[in-house]
Amino acid sequence: MNVNNPEIKLIITSNFDNVSLIGVTVHQLCKYFYDDEAFASEIEIGIVEACNNVIEHSYLAKDNQDIEMSLKFFKDKLNIRLSDYGIFKDKRKKPKLDYDPDDIDNLPEGGMGLFLIYNIMDELSYSRSGGKNTLSMTKNISDK
Repeated sequence: MNVNNPEIKLIITSNFDNVSLIGVTVHQLCKYFYDDEAFASEIEIGIVEACNNVIEHSYLAKDNQDIEMSLKFFKDKLNIRLSDYGIFKDKRKKPKLDYDPDDIDNLPEGGMGLFLIYNIMDELSYSRSGGKNTLSMTKNISDK
């Protein structure tokens, strides 16, 4: 990476239609800074799941609420902060999914997004300060 630790800030409103836009944007930024399609795809999945969770659980599907994102690009890692002003739900525990992947008709209804986020990211923390919820995530860059 030839730019010294750039930080990019994005804001979307809490509308499910905006989630795919933020996912594609983050995907392209990751491809630009890291030139790694697999890494960019993983980050996109994590961001999409996190934004969907904010809209559904923090804002209770209420439109036009801000979701703030900060991406800080380092040579060896990507730091992501996702913030909202909705309901605080402490999500520190990694969910355990107990299901049969061959039984598509009985897949679990909830918890899969958070499960994916925990499996994609290397570090995860969740906090609330001054009415603002922040999900901090770090993904390390593997050596090629």
